Amino acid sequence: TMNTSFEEFIKNFIKQNFDDLTQILQKVKENASLKLWSPNLNHEDFHFLYRNFDQIIEVAVNEKILLLSSEAGAGKTSTFEHLVGDLKVKYPSRWVFYIDLSTHVKLYKINGNVLDLLKDTSKLNNDFEVRIFEECFKSGNLVLIWNGFDEISPTYNEIIVNIFKFIHKTTSNIQFISTRPLYSEQLRKEFKIRTWQLVP
Repeated sequence: TMNTSFEEFIKNFIKQNFDDLTQILQKVKENASLKLWSPNLNHEDFHFLYRNFDQIIEVAVNEKILLLSSEAGAGKTSTFEHLVGDLKVKYPSRWVFYIDLSTHVKLYKINGNVLDLLKDTSKLNNDFEVRIFEECFKSGNLVLIWNGFDEISPTYNEIIVNIFKFIHKTTSNIQFISTRPLYSEQLRKEFKIRTWQLVP
């Protein structure tokens, strides 16, 4: 009985939304971006990103922050790990810095200077690297790839958001942030940005 009811629901849904579904499928075929409404995320607008690194980089460069929001296992981490190499090739003059937020506990200092916190986290080898890192940060040539915002303790949530905010407001550095949908609404409202999701 449950299966029959579900099948009827699907049939009725397709019948009632046939035109919209046809449009969506056409856009997928054309490899275009989609703007979709997700009823489970407070009416949040989602935009789809194809696994095309040039497109992902272009969005981040234009908007300064790219918020990637998908459920666990959707490929957020592997996408960001691949991005590191692509960014280094595409922008050789920029310092690309990948940060796994679940392990970089040094960032959780409440009153730390943001630049100093980043230097502590980046494991710089010598004074020359420190000077280059500082110059990249100040000149907007730092690319920060923040992976796993949803994996940090809620205790430190505000601290990390304030780091994102400081970088966004005081520099022109580019930030990539990944999270599960549970936290994407908070970040979207904080920075007034779009939310992106990977197309499977």
